[in-house]
Amino acid sequence: MWRTARPVYVRTMQGSNLSGLGESTVEIRAVHDDKKVYFAFRWEDPTRSLRRTPMIKKEDGWHVLGNHADAADVTTFYEDKFAVLLSYHDGFGNAGSTHMGKTPLGDQAIGDKKLPAAVNERGLHYTTDGSFVDVWQWKASRGGHLGRVDDQYFGPPREPTPGEAAGKARYQAGYWNDPGRAFYSYNYKMDVGHRGAAPLLRLPKDLDAAIAARGRFEPDPERSDDENSRWWMTEAETVPYTKELDDKIPVGTVLPGVLIMGDYEGDRADLFGGAKWKDGHWTLELSRNFATGSQYDVDFVPGKDVFMWVSVFDHNQTRHTRHMRPVKVVMH
Repeated sequence: MWRTARPVYVRTMQGSNLSGLGESTVEIRAVHDDKKVYFAFRWEDPTRSLRRTPMIKKEDGWHVLGNHADAADVTTFYEDKFAVLLSYHDGFGNAGSTHMGKTPLGDQAIGDKKLPAAVNERGLHYTTDGSFVDVWQWKASRGGHLGRVDDQYFGPPREPTPGEAAGKARYQAGYWNDPGRAFYSYNYKMDVGHRGAAPLLRLPKDLDAAIAARGRFEPDPERSDDENSRWWMTEAETVPYTKELDDKIPVGTVLPGVLIMGDYEGDRADLFGGAKWKDGHWTLELSRNFATGSQYDVDFVPGKDVFMWVSVFDHNQTRHTRHMRPVKVVMH
């Protein structure tokens, strides 16, 4: 079916990595049956990157590998990602949801709580008219190879949590997850601005098996990870942290920083996808029902145009590629 679908090509720019160019051409195809819409995305990425902030054991404890992890701006050891933004409006700046700078919200507050600045000083995502735009995010190690694509949204700035208000957690303004839950979490605790050792939450039951699953590790973030490598650990493969078990693990050991625990639930579980990297390109096939019944999602219905933006993340946390003019999705 994909061979009959006419591709659209979008040149995306101003990202990070990508052979130093920060650019990637994205090929988009779309088809549908009587219930679902299907998209096939193919984009340029020179390396297969799964190592999202892995953990390395040093003499004083476990440390996160990845520059600027304390400021949510990793550009070294991170997973590849791909994002899709959907809106009924074609406004400038991703339907008006992208606001650049350290303090795009200025001195705004919700109640008595001032809205925090962007911890990475790069900007915040939120809408200014009370609307929601649909965000799909494929994450190579956080479910991207387990059939899942994360369902999220950009909406009005939300009230900060106590940790965000205190500057200990990253405030994301209107960027948030659809109701429900995802099955990934992180195997460490780290506040904004934290440096040094970070407490580990779980350890592998079988260290040799965990190392075999993650494959080779070389201290070069530009190296492509092995095709069958797995830079996450499941609940069944791990046990809660204990010092006694930790003492048996040699200094220099590198473990995945991602845990897969439980399952996707609720509105956040609307998207399914499968991806593969080959010859300098990722290909992602994704499916979703025409309509989900969620206020945070965009529906696909005949006669109603949907506008789409796409972004490529080459092993970086926030420095994705972008393009100004959207693709118009017209359902027939």
